[in-house]
Amino acid sequence: MIYPHWLQALARADFLKSVGLYVTRDRLFLVRMRKDFFRLSVVEEEVREVILGESETLRRQALSQALRSLLPHFDPAKDPLYICFSLDQAIGVQLYLPQVAEENLQQVLEYEIERYLPFRRGEVYYDFLLMGRRGDKVGLFLFAVPKMILDEASYLFGYADKIANVIKATQVSRSDYSDPIRCHIQSALDDMLSTFREAHERGHKVILVGNGGSSAICSHVAIDLCKNAGIRAISLNDFPSLTCLSNDYGYDQVFAKQIEYHAKPDDVLVCISTGGKSPNILNAIKAFNDSGGSLTYTFTGMKADNTLRTLGKTNFYTPSNDYGIVEIAHLTLLHSLCPCEV
Repeated sequence: MIYPHWLQALARADFLKSVGLYVTRDRLFLVRMRKDFFRLSVVEEEVREVILGESETLRRQALSQALRSLLPHFDPAKDPLYICFSLDQAIGVQLYLPQVAEENLQQVLEYEIERYLPFRRGEVYYDFLLMGRRGDKVGLFLFAVPKMILDEASYLFGYADKIANVIKATQVSRSDYSDPIRCHIQSALDDMLSTFREAHERGHKVILVGNGGSSAICSHVAIDLCKNAGIRAISLNDFPSLTCLSNDYGYDQVFAKQIEYHAKPDDVLVCISTGGKSPNILNAIKAFNDSGGSLTYTFTGMKADNTLRTLGKTNFYTPSNDYGIVEIAHLTLLHSLCPCEV
């Protein structure tokens, strides 16, 4: 039997500086709170539906997908995360036991639990909180969650922890990777934001390029830089441009040609590629360098010796072979440049 101290930890939880993830049978709710002089209010609430199915594999895939879609709304490396359950999934019972039981409550509950809960001892995780004495009895609050439900939640925690650990393990090198100058992640991000601001103040812009999921990150970051940070930024993923240039010059040139048309030497180029080997991304950074540009940043993952990692002025490498986790890590790092607080 495992005795995680949920109640004590929850009593100390500061939901004004953390995130609550509420788990129901068919939905995940992510909630962030705000406090003013008179009341608490919800400043952010995101809801994701989770399919109900008999297959545990499909269920876990659905949970992963739902959690992955929620990750841009909090920083798993910084924000404390508390998982909460609805009343139809958790059981709370107030009990009064003989005072003699206080000497060894855990063993007593091992024996008595089936009298108070509609489960066998091996089917639940439980904890208790002492409520004080009443006459010759000792009061306690017994809290239990069926193992099947909590194991699902543990899977969510594990996935979030995996992403947080990968973000913390991200390596940053400057100039040529063959002779890298390593630096702290936050310091590199601060320097990058300063470079963005300086370029904007001189009348220049940030250009972002990426394929697939990385292209979506480019669009997300570009609009955030414009809206939240007041920095000129564009993502080179306009659909007509992509189809026209790929038709006329080949898909490996779709970004290089746009850089040839739009980039100036003092612009900043951000290249995002999970594998770091996409020909059109490599051609993009080459075209930028050939045009006289030098302010380049790369975000890669997968193999540590990927080509793109050797080409940027500053290179962020996320050490994971999971595409989804690499993409979420890249989005989290870039999103931290211009957070939007309500």
